[in-house]
This record gives sequence, structure tokens and C-alpha cells, in this order.
Amino acid sequence: MFANFSSTSEGLVESKPRPKANGLNLSCLPCRRKKKRCDAARPTCGRCRNSYGRDVCVWSDEKRNRSRQSREIKADQRHIQSDSSPSTTAQSSSWEVAKSDTSTNSITSPVADCPMDLGFHGFCPWTIPDAVTNISPDLSPQMFLNISTTFQRRILCLDIDFKDSIIMDSLPLALDHPPLLHAWVACSVITLSRSMPYWYEKAIKHYDSAVSGLSRALQAQNETGDKWKRETVILLHLFEGFQSRSDESVLGKAHLRGAHELFNPRVKDRSPMSYHEALVLEGYIMHTTNNYLFQPDSQLPLDHITKASETLVSTLGQLGLSCNWRHSPWIGFGGPELADLVFRASWLAHKPSLNTDDRQQVENIITRLLSWTAPACFEESLTTHLDLPPKRLVLLAKAYWCACSYLTTHLSHHDGNTVVSDDTAFVTETLELLDQLTEYEQTINNHLWPLIVVGTAATSLESQEHIRSLLPQFNQALGPGSVKRAERFLEVAWRVDHNGGMYGRNIFKDRDALYQMFF
Repeated sequence: MFANFSSTSEGLVESKPRPKANGLNLSCLPCRRKKKRCDAARPTCGRCRNSYGRDVCVWSDEKRNRSRQSREIKADQRHIQSDSSPSTTAQSSSWEVAKSDTSTNSITSPVADCPMDLGFHGFCPWTIPDAVTNISPDLSPQMFLNISTTFQRRILCLDIDFKDSIIMDSLPLALDHPPLLHAWVACSVITLSRSMPYWYEKAIKHYDSAVSGLSRALQAQNETGDKWKRETVILLHLFEGFQSRSDESVLGKAHLRGAHELFNPRVKDRSPMSYHEALVLEGYIMHTTNNYLFQPDSQLPLDHITKASETLVSTLGQLGLSCNWRHSPWIGFGGPELADLVFRASWLAHKPSLNTDDRQQVENIITRLLSWTAPACFEESLTTHLDLPPKRLVLLAKAYWCACSYLTTHLSHHDGNTVVSDDTAFVTETLELLDQLTEYEQTINNHLWPLIVVGTAATSLESQEHIRSLLPQFNQALGPGSVKRAERFLEVAWRVDHNGGMYGRNIFKDRDALYQMFF
């Protein structure tokens, strides 16, 4: 009665129903767009699954049988896991939660093949060193690639802005130096599974191994030019920002001081660098710029970031690149000049009083701020065209400009100079910019600095509550510890004395308060 019929020259003829799919035909995006049946083999083109440039999908015949075997192995492993103890199952599923944002299935074999789908084109099979598997024996190469890639996309930089794989360039170095690999595992796990006690303990152990390994290397050799050490110490500082409690700042600041020692030779060295080394240097510039205001005991020279930025720009130029948002995921939104201005303002803010040369430096900063325009602002556009910067990068650059202008305007206040400034205007404009930033689903993690700096000028209860409502937005990107430190720092700035005066910007001269803040 409910048979299917098709019209032919001989009239209606009963037609057989189309066979149903067997449920095992996974399909990648290029094949779905072409309405092509996908054989679930890994594409040899590392870009096609990202599908932002082209949709060419080239299949590898030699891997089809291996793909089928992988599915059979997964089915057997799922059957085995269903009979395992509850604790083992919970531990295994933690990796699944940590890598839930990735688009690929993990392969739990001891040796990972070329993970083309993560952009590791042409990467040879590799194994995780024993030093790492001794702590996490259930961490396979593919699991590591999944969580580290998710860590990059969530925390380090957004995939929609920066599509190159940082871990791809770091992995050969990390395999030769286990402390660096420990640091990558620790950061990836701590940022993705903070609520999982089992993996939290694993992250701490990997962190301790990275610290001890780096310490032994520094004690054994006075040479501090090894690039793996610089990358490791930056990751350790980032880890401390996530895992440390709000009342702990010693280790996080110690790693940043160590980074200054390790990067000083690199800042002055104009020898050729790889693009990955340039990215590590840029990461150091970003962390130093954002945190130097809270390092009153640091002895870096005033032109430290100037020289570092010149080295970065020179390196990128040798590679045929520019220091903009396309190639510089951390300072490209505002350019190296904005990073230099923020650092110089922070450097001068530490001084209890300003001499003639210092006042000249302040005037120079103000002049540069008045004539400064962010690289992203030159290309400002509301469209989402790939060749134009996202609107939020323009907003972020303007927020940094407002905060740096506010800080510079009040640098000479303690010398008895009369400062004419509308602090409320600074607060209002910066909060409007940050409000627009938080409307985006994804934001980069370094716009807490403008909120903290301008937040010290918030005198009304309404604006203070507004700032408190914005702080939770940074939980994922910076960790709850950093957010709590920022909240406590601002609470000190908002204290009112018996005369009704607010502490406000005086906090930038309060070393005890500054010591407690870092992110």
C-alpha cells in the first residue's frame, strides 16, 4: 500500500527504496559541500578541513585501510572501557571533555600518524617521551595535539584571527627538551580541565617537572640563549596566572623576572630568527607590557620594549611579513608603538618623583599618543572579509589608547603639578569600548589591562559595579585567580578615607598593592 513508484514510459513502476546509510560514513566539510560520499580517510591536504581558503579534498588511498582499522580499534576500546572500573572510565573521559572543541576524533595508539586535520602537514610519526608518559601514561600523541590545539584556540589566540599552528613549530623543540613539553601539557590541561581534580593534579606534576627541568638546565649551563628555555618560562608564567590562588603572586612574578633574564640577549640580537622564535619574542613583549606596571622592583631600561619591538619588526621583515594583526596575534592589533608607549608609561609610573628628563619623557609619550593610530584602525571595517581586521581589534586598540592616555596624564601628579583631566570621560569611553568587546562571543585575553588602569578612576558606585560585572568575562581567558587579583586591586583603589577622598591612582605608587597583581 505504501510502496514507492516511479514514472516510466510504461507507466508507474514500483521502485525499490534507497538503501540506508550504515552510520559509519563520516563526512568532512569539503565532501559535504560537494555532496560527495566521504570514505573517512584523512585528507592529505591539511587546509581543506579548515575550509577558509579552498575546498580541494585529495584522498590518500594508502590510508583508507588504516582508517578502517582505527575505527575497529576504537570500537574495541569502547567495549573494553565499558567493562572497566568507574575510576578508570572517569579519568579517560576527562581527556574527552578537555578536547571537546576539536573537530577530530582521538587515536589512542602509542604512535600518532600525520595529524593533517590539525594542520600538521607532512609531520612524521612520533611518540611522547618517557619523561612525560611517566606522569600521564594515558596521554597519547593525538590527545596531546588535540588539547594543545584547543589551548591555542581558546587561550593563546583565536583561530579566526591566527590560523597557523604554534604547537606544530614548537613540537620538534619540545620533543628534544622534555621540560618544554611538560610546560605545554601543563598549560593545556590546566586551562581546559580546571574543575577535574584528577587532571588538575596531573597538570601540577607536569608543571613541577617543567620547573625542575628548566632549573637544572640553567644551573648546568650559564648559557641562557637556548630558545626552548625562553618558550618554557613564558608558558610557566601563563600557567601560574591560571592555577595560582588570588593571594599568590610570587611564582608568577618569579617566572616573569626569569623571562627578562632569558630574553635580554635575544632582545639585542639581530641574528636571523624563525617565525616561531619571533612569535615567542612577541609573546614575551605582550606579557611584559601588560605586567610591567605591577613590577615596581624591576630594573629593565626605559627602551627595553623599544629594542625588543625593533628586533621583532626586523625579523618579520626578513621573513617578508609585517607586524600587524595577521602575523602578530598578541601586539599586532595596536602595533609595536602602542606596546612601547604602554611600557614607558608603566616604567615612569614606578618613580616616586619625576626629574626633568622624566617629565620630558612624559611629554614625548603624550605627543606620540596624540598622533598615534592603530594599524587595525587604518583598515577598520564592519565587514567580516578575510583581508580586513575584525572590528573588536579596533575596539581593543582604542581601549589601550584610552588607558595609556589616562595613566600618562597623571604621571606628574605627585610632583605638585596641576593636572587638568576629565577622569569620568576616560572611564566612560573605556567602558563603552569594553562593553562592545564583550558582545563578541570570542575575545582575546589581553584586554584586562585597560580595565584595571582606568578602573582606578571609577568614582561612582554605578561605574564600579559596571566594572565588577565585566571582570567575570576574563575567567576563561586568564583564570579565576587573575580575576580575583584584579578585583582585589580595584577594591583597594576604591577605598575612601575619612575625608571622603578615594585612593584612586595613588595605588600606582603603592608597592604592596602592585606586588599582589599579575596576569
